[in-house]
Formats: sequence, structure tokens, C-alpha cells
Amino acid sequence: MPSPSTKGLPANGLVDGLVAKIRQRIYFTPDNLVHSLHHFHDVMSRTPMAGKYWICGGMLLGYAREGQLIKNDFDFDFHYWRDDTDALEQTLEILQQSGFKKCFRWVNNDGHTTEYVLVYREIKFEFFEATRHEDRIRWYCYYHRPPRQFLNEVPAYELESFEFYDRDWLKPDDQELYLESLYGDWKTPSSDYTFYIDSNAIIQRDRWTGGNQW
Repeated sequence: MPSPSTKGLPANGLVDGLVAKIRQRIYFTPDNLVHSLHHFHDVMSRTPMAGKYWICGGMLLGYAREGQLIKNDFDFDFHYWRDDTDALEQTLEILQQSGFKKCFRWVNNDGHTTEYVLVYREIKFEFFEATRHEDRIRWYCYYHRPPRQFLNEVPAYELESFEFYDRDWLKPDDQELYLESLYGDWKTPSSDYTFYIDSNAIIQRDRWTGGNQW
């Protein structure tokens, strides 16, 4: 589906906001979200990462609390183990051949890539590297205004299979403990939740000096 054209329009905040709303109405519909999620799953099932990634964040919250995707959550979050980075990089090439576009590659202050973001039909698909530290699992995320790097940690878990929107996925086996570690009272919807302020999983905040160009 082609993107709305901005040709001939003045480049200012008002027009940018209008175009953003038009794009949301076109792309951020329940049918397009599910279609994009199905396409992602079906491509992933034919890659070296099949069975090696799992859902996290808002997608898992929607499944556990509402049995569906959360309204106004327009990206999909996934974890992968650091040991599977080579397989992921091969998979990213396959995803690009299947219509996904490179968006961001987030690099931490140590110069290590910990997050990859691709876009399909305006919807973001984000891969966060996960590492084990004794009985904990850690990952990084970022914010760019001002530049901040966040180290997150939750109790370690195993993975289990479940069905969501007619596809099989992997998720933490103790999803309630995971969600509580991340959101606190995850059963009560919050309209003003902001991860870099409210997340219970953040154990360290640093000025971010890495990059996000791909």
C-alpha cells in the first residue's frame, strides 16, 4: 500500500501532524495489524530464527490482560538470545526480502548492537537482545530526547508455546511474574504509562553515547 503523498505541501509541524494522522488511519487498523503480524510470523517460520525468539512487552501484556492487541499500541516487541545474533542477522536479510524495511539499529555505550527495528506497512517490529545473568534476564532499551540508555532486568524464565491470532508463538512461562516485574499492576490499564519513567524493570539509567543508524 503506498504511503500518503506530501508532495506540494509545506514542511511544517502542522502538516507533519496531519500526515501522521492520515497514515495512522490507513495503516493502524486492526485488520492491517493482524495481517502484518501474520506475515511476520510466516516469514520468521522459514528463517534460522524459527523457534528462537519470543514476544515481550506490550504484545504480551495485550495477550495476558485482554486476549488481544492493545489499542493504540502500534509496534511489536520480541526478544532473542545474544547467542543467536548470527541467526538473527541472516533472518533480517530474509525479512527485508519479504517487504520489511530497515529502520534503526540501536548500539549501546559499549559499541554493541542490542536492538534492531524493522518496519512493515508502517508498523514497527523490534528485536531486543536478551542475556542471562544468574537468575535474571537483562536487556537494553533507549530514548533519544535526551539521549538515555536503560538497562532492564526481570527474573529468569523459561519459554512456552501459546496461540495468539491463529499463530503459535513463544512467551515467558510465568507471564504474570514477568509482567509484574515490568509494569507493576499490569492488570489495570494505564493511559499515561511511559517506559523510561514507569518501568519497574529498569535497574540502571545512563547518558547514551551510542548510535541508531543502520
